[in-house]
Amino acid sequence: MGAVLGTIIGLVITSLVAGIMIWIVSALKLGITVKNFWWAMLVGIVIAVVSVVLAKIIDPLMTTEFTGVWKAVMDALVTATIIYSAGYWFKDNLNVRGFGGALLAALSIAGIGYLIGLILN
Repeated sequence: MGAVLGTIIGLVITSLVAGIMIWIVSALKLGITVKNFWWAMLVGIVIAVVSVVLAKIIDPLMTTEFTGVWKAVMDALVTATIIYSAGYWFKDNLNVRGFGGALLAALSIAGIGYLIGLILN
């Protein structure tokens, strides 16, 4: 039960952080444009859900070499790919101008997530 609750709390926090960061990156016109705040939140939920599912699949397969910085780089690239794909899924409400814009948003999400992880541990 504790693991499920932890996953749900992590999913909610990741969704909020990702949605807010997508909205901020969009407001700063840094490669991503989102129609409004609620679409940014929806994209944040998609990022969180896909990230959690991929983490449950990929993390057990990763070796000890993929920790620390390497894991952060992998997470950022996966998140950027999800954001880039979301640009196609929500094409009327989310415009991603290339992989660079998606990567910038992913790096900001990863940075904030890392800081939250430090605070919670």
